[in-house]
Amino acid sequence: NALNETWTRGLRRRLVGSPLKKLDISVNLLFKSGTRYVLEALPDSCITTLNLNCTGVNIECASYFAALVKCKLERLIITGNKLKDNFIYAIKNYLAASSLVFLDLGYNMITELGCISLFEVLPKMRFIKEIVLDSNEISTTYYWNELPKGFICTRQQIGKSFYSYNIRRGHDAR
Repeated sequence: NALNETWTRGLRRRLVGSPLKKLDISVNLLFKSGTRYVLEALPDSCITTLNLNCTGVNIECASYFAALVKCKLERLIITGNKLKDNFIYAIKNYLAASSLVFLDLGYNMITELGCISLFEVLPKMRFIKEIVLDSNEISTTYYWNELPKGFICTRQQIGKSFYSYNIRRGHDAR
């Protein structure tokens, strides 16, 4: 489904001041303007969980993620959007200043370079407990030695050539 600009603008108005804690608008094409309306409403809402799975989020939407710095969002799911490494690089400073506890970046064509961008900001992400990187284009674990102290990564095969990577803040981490 494609959500038109009028609908997403109306959603923004309804979110401001709403007691709603979870917003799942997955599998709807938000386009650039829809993503903007939703993300810009976050600082004035009570949303703590946002699911943007398969919504067409892309590099053109990266600047709207600045809203993460000013909102109460704890869980962000942006799976299945083909975001690639340049998106991770573009939003890494917003992630660093966010209150996110959980971030799911699965199925986004992220490579080792995107992981390195994440590793750079992990120590600044004070609240983060878990990052999921399922079924991306991570072909080697060579760069995992760049993982900051205090974090651990687990890898599990979930298909013939796909792996699940979970990064967690851990007490037993190196």
